[in-house]
Amino acid sequence: MTRFLVFACILISTGLLIGVYFSGGYPFHGFVLIFLMLVWSGGLFMHWRWMSILQLFLYYVFIAFGFFLDLSAGPLAGQPGLVAALLIGAAVFALLASDLADFAARLRLAAPEDDVAGLERQHLLRLLAVALTGGALSAIALTTRVAYSFEWSVVLTIIVVWGIIRVINWLLQRNR
Repeated sequence: MTRFLVFACILISTGLLIGVYFSGGYPFHGFVLIFLMLVWSGGLFMHWRWMSILQLFLYYVFIAFGFFLDLSAGPLAGQPGLVAALLIGAAVFALLASDLADFAARLRLAAPEDDVAGLERQHLLRLLAVALTGGALSAIALTTRVAYSFEWSVVLTIIVVWGIIRVINWLLQRNR
């Protein structure tokens, strides 16, 4: 199941990126993405664990480049929010593909007495929760406009950094 989901996430991420680049008038970039998708899939068949990290980095370069180019031209003219949503969706699916590929590689090392189906189900449920939360937060960020002062930005940044430190400390304490 995990291998199928890896390839599905790669296909969805690539499809979203290709759609954005082709509609923005950059077909060469779309063909490069098709090549990268084939290389990523081939690397997974060859069990190259490093391929997912490399491809995730390359996909994120294309996503950042898509934001930089402002690809809201052609059929997507006048809809920068839709382009941003498609690029963020591509980023989420590329991250899911990378995580699932790493998880599939770790599952291959599982002992026969391990509950592989249970481990897979638990990981997929956690990943689904993270993906849905990230997608919902991204949708909220794309659709709402909030004007606040520099002071509020500093306060919110401090709160976020404090929260991240608390989560990291909690995870470190839990793994001991």
